[in-house]
Amino acid sequence: METEASQTSVREVAGDRMSTLPEDKKKPVPDVLELKERIQQLQTEAVEQLEQKLQQLVEDALRVAEAPATPPSPSHHLLYDDVKYRNRRLKLGFSTIFWNFGGLHIVMATWTSMQLAVFALFIAFCHWASFRVSLPISGFQRQLLDNSALIVLIAFKVGFLVLPVHVIQYNQLPPISVMILLCEQMRMIMKSYAFLRSQVPKVKMFKPHTDATGVLLPDFNHFVYFMFAPALVYRESYPRTKQIRWKVALWHLTEVFGVIFFISFLFECSLVPMFRNFGKQQLSPKAMVVAIFGSMVPSLTVMLSVFYCILHAWMNAFAEITRFADRMFYKDWWNANSYRAYYRNWNVVVHDWLYTYVYKDLNELLGGKRRTLAVLAVFSLSAIVHEYIVTFMFGFCYPMLFIAFDVFSVGLMLVSRDRLPGSNLLMWLLFTIGTGLLTSLYMMEWFARRHCPQFIDSTWDFFVPRSWFCSPLTSE
Repeated sequence: METEASQTSVREVAGDRMSTLPEDKKKPVPDVLELKERIQQLQTEAVEQLEQKLQQLVEDALRVAEAPATPPSPSHHLLYDDVKYRNRRLKLGFSTIFWNFGGLHIVMATWTSMQLAVFALFIAFCHWASFRVSLPISGFQRQLLDNSALIVLIAFKVGFLVLPVHVIQYNQLPPISVMILLCEQMRMIMKSYAFLRSQVPKVKMFKPHTDATGVLLPDFNHFVYFMFAPALVYRESYPRTKQIRWKVALWHLTEVFGVIFFISFLFECSLVPMFRNFGKQQLSPKAMVVAIFGSMVPSLTVMLSVFYCILHAWMNAFAEITRFADRMFYKDWWNANSYRAYYRNWNVVVHDWLYTYVYKDLNELLGGKRRTLAVLAVFSLSAIVHEYIVTFMFGFCYPMLFIAFDVFSVGLMLVSRDRLPGSNLLMWLLFTIGTGLLTSLYMMEWFARRHCPQFIDSTWDFFVPRSWFCSPLTSE
């Protein structure tokens, strides 16, 4: 009992001492815990309120998207993108890819036939060279053989040009499939011409009594390598890498597919909505100008993407697979101070072929005194080939690309000089405007061909622009 009494007295004394402490020092630990709990509660409430606001904004946006909408005015029909296209269906470009690559099996079959025909040309050349060496040096037989071989070569080139076009027209292939087939056609023509241009003079200058016959005929394996290597100028040997880096090749091929997807996405989201109603309703001059200028940046993006896809990713992938060591497919054309430098650096592979087999030969033929004519011939040939591909790619003749290549580009190249003040900025400005204008013109003609009725004979309808007569401009 005495022990319990003593403990009670101790508690009382301790209680009296605690009661004499200041108010801010009585319960320090519970105050801190309560403050932390309050802060956590405020944070939770803030997050919940933010989620409610975001959910409300999303619901309001969906409600507005489902509401019917009308264009602001008839003058904006060209730029108007209806609710169904913009809000109810998100197009990522897959439908455009699947449609453009339709008939790929026909393209592959035709490509295989063309490649076999080029190999047959190599065999025919070897037979011609061997038979020519066995004939007397001076005589009518060699001349007859050369003339006959030239006639056969011309017939081969004509058939090589006509038959793929017939396949395209008969099967109504989509644009990208047509572009692949015709670009491969031009590549094979350029490579076969480069091979013949370098080997035929050697055969004609061959002397059987002094030269070794084994050096006369080229190796078939080297010819096959040349046909698949990313080069257009024929050489007896090419720099080679030691091994194939398959990871690098796979990465570049992945870039190719990624850029194709990106280009398709740009067309479906940025370019097609501007022009897909062309021919359905009349346009105002203001809407036309707004559409053309609105398509400049997407068109330039598409152009740069095509450049990266073909001249960087695709060429580097094949260079890695074929162990081709020379990877200079383009130079720093974006720093060019003139159109002359731009065309030299844009596509080094094609430029080297044109310089080696067209410009130099014409310059020697003209005696080196009329270089301007040689330059004009080079640009005319390039413009014709580009227009040929674009014509059958779209299915109509609309020579705006030919005019841009052979008129404006040549004029700008002859007028401008290197290292003019602001010339790089001027080049980029004209490049952007020209790309947007060409894209707008071709897309308007494309949709006019689908929305406007034919008003002229079917033969001339291929050459007469339907967009000029289908949807006239209206004054505001």
